[in-house]
Amino acid sequence: MNYPFFIARRYLFSPSNRNVVNIISWISVIAITAATASMLVIMSGFFGFEKQINKMFSSFDPPLVIKHQKSSLFEIHPEMEAVLKQPEILAYSRVLEARSIFRTKKGKDEFGFIKGVEANYPLISKIDEKPFDGSFVNFKDSLSNVFMGVNLQAKLGLSVQNIYSIAEIWVPKASNQQYLDPTKAFRNHSFYVNGAFYIGNEYDGKYAFVSLKEAQKLTGNSTSFSAIELSVDPRADIEEVKNKLQTSLGKDFQVLNQRDQHAEMFGFIELEKNFIILIFGLIILIASFSFLGSITILMIEKKSNLNTLAVLGARLSDIRKIFWYLSALLSSIGLIFGLILGTIICLIQQNFELVRMGSSILSSAYPIDLRLWSYLLIILVVTGISLLTSSLSITKLKV
Repeated sequence: MNYPFFIARRYLFSPSNRNVVNIISWISVIAITAATASMLVIMSGFFGFEKQINKMFSSFDPPLVIKHQKSSLFEIHPEMEAVLKQPEILAYSRVLEARSIFRTKKGKDEFGFIKGVEANYPLISKIDEKPFDGSFVNFKDSLSNVFMGVNLQAKLGLSVQNIYSIAEIWVPKASNQQYLDPTKAFRNHSFYVNGAFYIGNEYDGKYAFVSLKEAQKLTGNSTSFSAIELSVDPRADIEEVKNKLQTSLGKDFQVLNQRDQHAEMFGFIELEKNFIILIFGLIILIASFSFLGSITILMIEKKSNLNTLAVLGARLSDIRKIFWYLSALLSSIGLIFGLILGTIICLIQQNFELVRMGSSILSSAYPIDLRLWSYLLIILVVTGISLLTSSLSITKLKV
């Protein structure tokens, strides 16, 4: 019979045992429960944000993009095109991006970017699957159409597929020449708004798609491009394709996957997540020290009983096990109830979307993504801190 565990359990759950030390221990359990539940909810929130951001980026950004290391523009040589003809690469498009000014006849101006793409661009990006109004531009025809973000369209006060609602796009000339008339420092052209897309604030307020030929006319670049965007076979290992391309293209070029294209943002999210884990780890540490204090007082209070056990033949290791089990029971109860409470809160938010990002009816709910990794990390943190704090007192016990 494991009598150390039996003694610890009897002390903790005995109805007649309601002394101050026991009450402090249960208050510590409540603190660990609250900290564990909060940690699970916040970690699930971070994972949810990360998942939502990944979804937003995957709707706009290509699986892989090739850029020059030092220059914003570069020329594509036949050797590079040969490298791109790999079975894992389904399609690629030359892209020309430029900072622009969007103007309307009503005198509204907005800064943004034009992105000139080729006719096969829907094979690379999912942007054509996200129309908010109208439809994606068919760049195979010769019409001057533009497909812009819904926030940019709203700021300009433009209507979609309205022949009287025209967007003028002005692009600065790449020249050091000084002009007395500022308008001569720009190339401009009028575009028919064929559609508007809705993805997220990162793109909706500043991007507009035009045909590659129109972008070349506006920028004056007929042979240089900003990037090459590629779609990859879903069955292929994207990291393997990326490394293969990087080796073939050399150090002058960089091949970026979707996460690499937003490395700073994902790095910031990871930093915040680690910081939150550290904060709640400290909270759990403080809670563990509170019931460590109660166990220490209990050891002093029960000194005579421990001496009796020793006289009856109990080994010192068995007597220490009593307090190890007591500490383990307290932390386990707090951990289990914390995980249950946190899971219930997350499931309520997932199913009923009670908490929303903003006061608008159209605002989206805070995203929650419950992952096994969150549970494993929290169990590791709580168990590790509990064992650490318990050892500080229990290993010093002598009878």
